[in-house]
Amino acid sequence: MDSTNFDKMFNRKAAEYLNANGKKDDDLMEREVRIPEHMLPKKIVLDDDDAKKEKKMVEENEEELGKTIPEQILEAYKNQNYFKALAVAEPTADDIGDPIWPVTVAELSKAFRKRSLLTHPDKNPGDKKAREAFDVLSECHQKLKNEETKREALNAFAKKAFERMCADDPELRARATKMRERKEAGDFQTEIKRQREEGMEKRKRKEEMKMKSKNRRGKEEDEDEEARKRRALLEDEEEEEEKKNDDDEDKNAVERVQAALLKKKKKKKSFLF
Repeated sequence: MDSTNFDKMFNRKAAEYLNANGKKDDDLMEREVRIPEHMLPKKIVLDDDDAKKEKKMVEENEEELGKTIPEQILEAYKNQNYFKALAVAEPTADDIGDPIWPVTVAELSKAFRKRSLLTHPDKNPGDKKAREAFDVLSECHQKLKNEETKREALNAFAKKAFERMCADDPELRARATKMRERKEAGDFQTEIKRQREEGMEKRKRKEEMKMKSKNRRGKEEDEDEEARKRRALLEDEEEEEEKKNDDDEDKNAVERVQAALLKKKKKKKSFLF
């Protein structure tokens, strides 16, 4: 007997020996040739945590199925889940706790239009909840278009997602802290470099303007010697003052960047811990 025919026979026999609940039929087992235990389908055994999660998921799905779309939207809005209200993917988190949300502006607008059509008052006459849902959809859409409110919503979901990740991987939090410190150090150096380059460009433009001004003054033949000396002295003083101001600007820029990153770091620490 070739392997194909053997597989067919085995599947037929296995189906006969198992009833609809996946239990062995003892009567058939007595009458027919027994199939070895190790060849019977294995039962999937869930641990307590997995069983609880599965039960909760089933209950949530059953509860969700019992609600109309307007009711689902209003419930999501009440829980500040603007993503669920608009039926778009919810944010997740990366390994340092920053939010990941790949939904584009175009996809967000498309989802908003689809949900709006489902809850439009003209399509749901006399349905007060549909009217309410239609109104809150606009608010949800605006909150995810506005950078500030979108960032708040993304961070809130990322925080929850990151906490779940840390629960599954107890060492993740420590790794995330180290990775974030390295990232912020790199951001700090990049910002310092940018501000220094801006300062150099600013000083270069000032020098070019001075040279043009000096060239114009050099062409003035009727200017007396005393006036030139006074102007030269004044220009030297102005140059010293500008140099001092530029140095102060560089110092202040560094201090501003340090303060900003320190503030950001404190926020992230409260997020991670």
